[in-house]
Amino acid sequence: MYFDGTGDWLVAASRAPLSLAGNFTIEMWVYRAVSGNNYFFGLGDSSTSTGIEGYLGSTGTALNVFSNNAVRITSSTVPAITTWAHFAVVRSGSTVTMYLNGVSLGTWTSSATFSGAFYVGAEFYTGSVTGSMNGYIDDLRLTNGYARYTANFTPPTSALQDQ
Repeated sequence: MYFDGTGDWLVAASRAPLSLAGNFTIEMWVYRAVSGNNYFFGLGDSSTSTGIEGYLGSTGTALNVFSNNAVRITSSTVPAITTWAHFAVVRSGSTVTMYLNGVSLGTWTSSATFSGAFYVGAEFYTGSVTGSMNGYIDDLRLTNGYARYTANFTPPTSALQDQ
């Protein structure tokens, strides 16, 4: 999927919002076309305790997981510009881990139920989309009920398969 950073994104909104109450994995390949902020995904309103998002912030210098109006995991290890990188956010039990290219960049403890519309290439914050992606997202996979990665791993090198 290509996003030009000028207000395009995908949203999976339905009558019954997506809800992640236990283990989950959200993973994708990302490609930054330019420097600066890039918003990979958002589930629900990230200004609340039921929202979560993954994004590149601080003008492109920090990779973050954000929820309940605060950065919960942050790292200065970021995807390079014009290079594909594997990004994943995984919850196993109450431990949420952010991975880049199969390496854990930090954890956060949360048992919250995350729910709402699922945004691809954007964040939903305080009731509206406030940031988007400038680049590509490929092989997005959301797995509800299963933590695919619980330690450092080798990212897949071919298209993701249902497992």
